[in-house]
Parts: sequence; structure tokens; C-alpha cells
Amino acid sequence: MLFEIAVAAPPGDRRTPPTSPVPATKRPFDRMPPEILDHVLPFVDSDSIVTLCHALPYFKHVSHAIHSAARCLKKKRADVRQFWPSLRLSETIPDECAPYLRALILVLKRNGGTAVTLVPQNIAQLRSFISLLPDNLVVDLSFATNFSEDHLVLEMLAAARVHIRTLDFECNDGDDYVQDAKLDLVCAFLAKLKSVRRVVFPNLPLPVWQALPAVNGLMELDAGSCYDFPHDRVGSSMRLRRVLFGGEAVFEETWWTNFVHCLKSTGIHQFIFTFGTNPQKLQQFWNSYRAFVGAQEEVIAASGWSPRVDEDNCALVWECS
Repeated sequence: MLFEIAVAAPPGDRRTPPTSPVPATKRPFDRMPPEILDHVLPFVDSDSIVTLCHALPYFKHVSHAIHSAARCLKKKRADVRQFWPSLRLSETIPDECAPYLRALILVLKRNGGTAVTLVPQNIAQLRSFISLLPDNLVVDLSFATNFSEDHLVLEMLAAARVHIRTLDFECNDGDDYVQDAKLDLVCAFLAKLKSVRRVVFPNLPLPVWQALPAVNGLMELDAGSCYDFPHDRVGSSMRLRRVLFGGEAVFEETWWTNFVHCLKSTGIHQFIFTFGTNPQKLQQFWNSYRAFVGAQEEVIAASGWSPRVDEDNCALVWECS
């Protein structure tokens, strides 16, 4: 394969400049030192990784690791997105696949601490992978039906002292699967984890709310219905960048009055109330809500907070100025 480079014409010469072919082996990427190429790889998405590996022999080990893992898992038409940039283990892993997955995990770990999604079906394999896990994980417990297995995942991760980017307790069928008897386990392990950036926990129970200030590094919380929000338990120790409430908020004056009065003392910086994908419902809510905001104007001004409508994301946003 050849590409062409233009040669400048002499001054006053209006002829078309001649071109000279340059072999593909002279491409700039081929002459880049490994230290530079290593910085490129973390920015390559799943749509481009195979093409890049074919174009540059230096990255051949990456495509080999992806292909070997896919072949071992008998993925004839494997979606590269299952293996790059996040290795998603969503099924029981045969023992013979462990070496190939370890090799891929090492590649992921060396290239930006790419997230790995873990599910309870892989607890046995997780024991052998735990020392190889990248620095930032997405721990997805949403496939679970039995929290007695889930808490073993948290126990192993707590012992490994890894960083967790997202800890997801959302059950696929929308039901709560963490029984009241297990909430003490959840709270205890949240405190033991090295750091958790984001927690997803619909219908967040009060014991977990109370345990959140002890979670290291926690910045974001997806908490399900806003009407489980404990106004009287959220003080300055609850320092989060964002709390997102799912479902559709309903205007209930007592709840919103308590919410406004708690803003002055909370350490949270932003509340987002989502309305799905229905902007009409958001507008209907806002039409009723504006009168309430006007009546609470002095309290809101004193708190340093202000509400706004985010039409692009169909949400009501409260922000601390």
C-alpha cells in the first residue's frame, strides 16, 4: 500500500506539483516509540481496536488476547464490546478459559485501568482473577437473585483493596432482592471498600443511607424514588457531587418543603429528578412547581440553591451555587 506526499513547486511555477510515492513502511506511527503508542491505546474504542491492531504490529498482542478469549468462550460472532474496553463476564466461565481471560485482564490493566463488570455467577473465577483486576471496576450485581453470593463478591473486593467506579445493586426485574437481614452486610462492606465513586441502589433503605458518609470516595448516588429520601438524616457529612432520583417526581408540598429546608445543611452539590423521556410530564410538573418555588423564595435564596429545568435530559435539577 502506498500513499503520496506533495513536493512544493518553485516560486512562480504554476504547474501541478509532482508527487512521489512513499512506502507504507515509512508511516509515522511505525516510527513512534513504544512509550508514545502505549499512551494511545487507552483512548481506542471497541469499533477501532481491531483495525488498529491490524495496522500496527506493535498491538498484535491485544487483538490476540481478545481473539483468544472470544474463541475460548465459543463466541463465533463475538461483539468486541464484550472484551474492549470493558471485559464483561456475564456467564459461567469454564476453567479452561481462565488463562486466556487472565491474559486479557493484564492487557486491560496495563492500558488505562479499564473497567471490568463482575456478576455473581463468576465468584469462583473471581478468586483467581482478583489480583489481576484493573484499578477501576464496575461491579454489577443486577443479575443476582441471591444476595448470599453477592456479599462474597464485596468481601473479596474489600480484601483486595481495589477502586470501584460503579457499584450497582439494581435488580433486572425491578424488585428488591437485598433482604432486610442482609442490609447490615451491605453497610459493613461499603465501609470496608477502598473507594466507591458511584452507587446505584433503587429504593434505597434508611440503613444504607446512614452508611453512605462512611463510603470512601463516594461522589454520585442513583437512589430510585425521591420519596425515600430521609430529609432529617442528610447533614453536612453527606458530601456527594450528585444524587439522581429515578421515576417521575410528583408534587407533594410537604415533601418538597422538607426538601428545601434540608438544602442549607447538606453537603450534596446537586440533585437531579428525572422524568423518563416524557417532556410533557416535566412541563406539567414545573407549571405546578413554580408557584411553590415562588412561595419558598426567601428560604431558597438563603440556602444558596436554585432549581432549573433540563429539557435535554428531561429532568428537574437543583444546584448549589
